Amino acid sequence: MERDTDPFESIDEDAILAEQISNRQLKKQEERALVLRVYNYYRVILSFLLLIVFWEVPNQTFVGALEPGLFQSVAMVYLAANVACSFFILVRDDPRAVTDTPIASLVILDLFFLSALLLASGGVESGLSYLLLFCVAFGAIMLQGRMSMLFAAIATVCGISVEYYLHATGATFGHQHYFEIALLAVVFFLVDYLFQYVANLIAERDREVVSLEALDRIHHVAERSRQELEISNARFQVLLESTGEGVLGLDMEGIITFANPRACQLLEIDYQELIGSDVQRFMVPADAASESDKVVSIREQKVLTLLDLPAKATYDPGRWQTATGEPFIIEYSAEATINKSGERTGAVLLFLNITQQRENEERVEYLANFDELTGLANRTNFTGVLKSAIRRNVRGQRYIGILIIDTDHFTVINEKLGQKVGDEMLRMLAERLKNLVRPGDMVARLHGDQFAIMLVDMDHAENAAIVAEKINREASEPISLDDGAPVTTSVSIGIAVTGSDDRDSDELISAAISALEIAKAHGRNTYRFFQPEMQKKAEEKKRVQMMLRSAIDNGEFHMMYQPIISLRDQKIATAEALIRWHPADADPIRPDIFIPIAEESGQIGNIGDWVLGSVAAQIKAWQEKLGVYPSVAINVSSKQLRSHEFRERFQDLIRHHNLPMGGVELELTETGVMEDPTTTLDELVKLHDLGVSISIDDFGTGYSSLDYLRRLPLDILKIDQSFTFGIGESEHDEEIVRVMIRMAHAMGLKVICEGVETKEHLQFLKAHDCDYVQGYYFSKPLSVDDMTDLLTAEKDGTLNVMDLPETASEKAKVPVAPAHVSV
Repeated sequence: MERDTDPFESIDEDAILAEQISNRQLKKQEERALVLRVYNYYRVILSFLLLIVFWEVPNQTFVGALEPGLFQSVAMVYLAANVACSFFILVRDDPRAVTDTPIASLVILDLFFLSALLLASGGVESGLSYLLLFCVAFGAIMLQGRMSMLFAAIATVCGISVEYYLHATGATFGHQHYFEIALLAVVFFLVDYLFQYVANLIAERDREVVSLEALDRIHHVAERSRQELEISNARFQVLLESTGEGVLGLDMEGIITFANPRACQLLEIDYQELIGSDVQRFMVPADAASESDKVVSIREQKVLTLLDLPAKATYDPGRWQTATGEPFIIEYSAEATINKSGERTGAVLLFLNITQQRENEERVEYLANFDELTGLANRTNFTGVLKSAIRRNVRGQRYIGILIIDTDHFTVINEKLGQKVGDEMLRMLAERLKNLVRPGDMVARLHGDQFAIMLVDMDHAENAAIVAEKINREASEPISLDDGAPVTTSVSIGIAVTGSDDRDSDELISAAISALEIAKAHGRNTYRFFQPEMQKKAEEKKRVQMMLRSAIDNGEFHMMYQPIISLRDQKIATAEALIRWHPADADPIRPDIFIPIAEESGQIGNIGDWVLGSVAAQIKAWQEKLGVYPSVAINVSSKQLRSHEFRERFQDLIRHHNLPMGGVELELTETGVMEDPTTTLDELVKLHDLGVSISIDDFGTGYSSLDYLRRLPLDILKIDQSFTFGIGESEHDEEIVRVMIRMAHAMGLKVICEGVETKEHLQFLKAHDCDYVQGYYFSKPLSVDDMTDLLTAEKDGTLNVMDLPETASEKAKVPVAPAHVSV
């Protein structure tokens, strides 16, 4: 410890005196600056008043009476000089302005101008001569010594000179003005002397005050130092009593001379008994330490080394014991105490019982690597071990397998039986998994009800399936719980194995999770291996999803229109809107690829809104150009109908473009309707009540019941093109088409048959009373311009749509797969 210092030794009387003098000088400088500012205000105001009196007061008797023109000129120059000086002094606030030279120059300048005004106004009788008195007084206040007497002398000389000049030129008569200026000169010197006398008294008083203040300051400093010493001692005492550390004072023999209350608590001993005890009494001998603790020599006990004391035993360096013999883990520091002579007098030791802290650290370390519920490794631990295993398997001659195991319907078990039962079931399942693997393999709990197993050193990748089959069998066995009936569950397993593709740990786990999803999709309670194609599909799906986010803003979507022909009227009855996507920096992406991705990612709503707005605007454009226009059918995802928002946007767009409700028809796929039949039915009914025409698209490819279809508010049934392609080739398909047409008519629905591509298709459908046809036989999907030309030609009578196959080019008949995909 550092040597004690006397706080009174640090008092420097000369420094305190110099500080007081400096403060007084600073204060005096501030006072001079204040007087200078006030004087400048006086000078500016005086100049303005003289000008005002000259211009505004007629027949004035004390200014401007002798030489008005000269008086005006001098007053204007004096005012300008005053403003310039005042601006410099008041605005810039330059400390150099309060020094002797600028002040003396300012007084002399004022004496000169006021003498000129005195001359122009007619001498001492005008009364302006008394203004010289203010200049002399200001100079006496601001400057001491002979310099101030110079101002009085200058004022006297200027006054006498003015009077002499005026008398010599005949401007004044008699000698009375000489007597008056002489009296005024005496006043100049008396005022200067008076101010000088007062200034000297004030300066003497300042010197006395400085001395007294310095002595008072020294006294206060000494008193404050004494108080601070008392406060410091009190704080030290409070610190000793309130600190969370134990504090012991030791002499050179290791005897405890003082201790704080915390030390008594930690050592479980009274203060009186603790004082005078040997510090080695509380050290744990090596033979009392546990075998797992490291036993070292005495020199590792820092306090004994510091005091150069002989040890009475070999001590455990990390443990002490209480007075009752209870050991604890200690953390302490010790510093020597030094007196003023630099001699060591003992030591101060600060210590803490960190047993609980060490246990908490060990627990935190455990929880960072293991799952608290099951005792298995957690995801972090599992991933780290897997990385090491992959690095060791550099030659790839053996296989490492990852099994991701997910408990089937675990959420239902938690909800029905409670979280306590769910936790117990997970613990039992974890035990079964540990019993199924070999030494060297690893079981972990990733999160929730998902587990992972790492199988190392496998001869064949297929061996992982053997383990998976065992897990499926073992997991299916009823789990007996402490209270309640046995619980039966099952698991789904995804498997990924190291191979030639050099997957890292994250990729291997991701592959197993992908395989797990496939296992779930195939009915659960089974396992599936990961295939590289799965990963490629997942990456492509993610890429498309990212590109969709900016497709609308970048203008990458556009609409195509395929006409739908009425066989009864033999003309274009309506058209189907088909969306196409041409990304800016990629090849076109088919709707059957990006539409399902948009539905899954929740982006279908924005795309559907764009399609609806684009189609409504196009119908309005056809109406304005052609006078008549076909209705247009757009495909709607069932996900768009799961809330009222689509219906409200639909109504707003129709009203905005001033279209009839039947102008835009809605198509839903049979499979889409059955995904959420209750909500879909409710929204469809509300839309149909508004007058919207609704059709079921791709009929025959789904799994809906006829009873449910009968309750839907439908107007049109569209037969899927897969059945149309069978016409002329399969009697079975032909019979299905006939039955569907009759059934639709029996339900009061119109029928559109998609995929009409040959004359044979058309003749069959005509023969069986199909209402509408659509397909490449008549037209492929057309751009807006081509569709407009087609509608214009039909309206003008220059084209019969039934003759279109004969007049169209052959490339218009070449089908592309799929020929019908839309939003």
